[in-house]
Amino acid sequence: MKEIRSIKSDEEMWEGAVLSTKNASDLFESAVYIFDQGKLGCASSLMVLSTEESAKAISIGFSISPSHNNFPISKIFMSHKQKHNHAAHVSSVIHMIIGLLREPEEGKPLHGVCGILAEIEEWRKEANRIKQKGFYVDNQNDKWISPSQIDVDVYKKTKFQAETLLSIAEGFFIKGSLNEIQSYKS
Repeated sequence: MKEIRSIKSDEEMWEGAVLSTKNASDLFESAVYIFDQGKLGCASSLMVLSTEESAKAISIGFSISPSHNNFPISKIFMSHKQKHNHAAHVSSVIHMIIGLLREPEEGKPLHGVCGILAEIEEWRKEANRIKQKGFYVDNQNDKWISPSQIDVDVYKKTKFQAETLLSIAEGFFIKGSLNEIQSYKS
């Protein structure tokens, strides 16, 4: 597969980021709707897909930046694990920044952030399993496992990841503009 960035202009890459962000938003809204219908498994899986699409959008956006224009964007399209890793990385950085900007407890500048980072890492390791478990009936250790067995905590953690990445993608690609990104090139 030819590297996507080598055959696309900034404008074409921007369009891909916008489309991925809009799809992430549609998946997120669908997940919330399905959750409201009591379908936690499917809702959790759709939240993972929303996170993947947001990670894809952010990755495409990175490729427009002059410092990341050699970013191997094609890998993001071929690998769910790459999307999960990238999503966890971006989410971790954002939460570390938020933690540093908050009024820190005396002597504990990252109090609370370490717990969030641990949750993000746990989510990254489990994202694909959550997605599969939410869509399919499985048999493990001679026991049937149904999507209906996903609990609300799994959904909430997955929604947290999806919401974080979607807000970043929307901030860049729905509220922002290519001209803003390109202005950093000069």
